[in-house]
Amino acid sequence: MKTAIESKKQILDSEEAHLDSLSTQVDRERIYLNRNSQYSVDTFNRKVNQVNSLNDRLQKLVDDFNRDVNAFNAELERVGTPIR
Repeated sequence: MKTAIESKKQILDSEEAHLDSLSTQVDRERIYLNRNSQYSVDTFNRKVNQVNSLNDRLQKLVDDFNRDVNAFNAELERVGTPIR
């Protein structure tokens, strides 16, 4: 179970880095957005939608990860923490 949690944590960290990068890109592009160009606005909005979708997906991963950690901690509490 611990290995599965560690694996999920790596995926979570990677997805979070990707979201941070994309969010930074959108924030930077917002400054220079040509609001008079419908094409530019539509392109920008697609990127915002992509950030929002990725954020939703990341939140589901976080929720899943937290459930696994809580289950692992409950099991440790039940059987006792192993001593190394």
